[in-house]
Amino acid sequence: MTYLKAEPRILTLGEASFEVLPMPKSRSDQNNRSVALWVRYGDFSVFLSGDSERPQLNFMTKGGMAPDVTVLKAPHGGAETGFHAGFLDDARPEVIVVSVGRDNPYDHPSPSAMVAYEAAADTVLRTDQHGAVTVLGYRSGAYEVERRRASRAARRPGRSAVAHQAHGRRPAPAGSAGQRDPGGGSAP
Repeated sequence: MTYLKAEPRILTLGEASFEVLPMPKSRSDQNNRSVALWVRYGDFSVFLSGDSERPQLNFMTKGGMAPDVTVLKAPHGGAETGFHAGFLDDARPEVIVVSVGRDNPYDHPSPSAMVAYEAAADTVLRTDQHGAVTVLGYRSGAYEVERRRASRAARRPGRSAVAHQAHGRRPAPAGSAGQRDPGGGSAP
């Protein structure tokens, strides 16, 4: 199997930037060398990682690479080994999406990670329970969350159940940098 080497860099696509974050050099296991991306579009940002576990998340936290984000894709499907409290504190996500298959053999996500996610974010969605999740981000930092869950009636072609929410960015704690204005902005 061939893996692409993830080098730290910033890629741009229009007004959006995709920062490929550095990985620990000494790790040989693939989970702790997962590609991690910080996606930014104005004041809206998302942190995406693969199966990052505590060593990689600790490396990012200590290196100041745990950004304040709007949306966090839970590392390693919400596994106990993919949860790091310091990383979560630094990220301050409003939305956490746990991408996990129904009845997965690993019993992801872990109950303790879910308790921490629910305490940290305004919205926590699990793909095994809520279906496909789409988050539309706006330059202003505002965002919309769509959930598509196939119901029995929706399993016919062309039908789906959709829940849709619109949100603005919650303000940063008093005295911190990065407070965002949820007003205005154009669509992505």
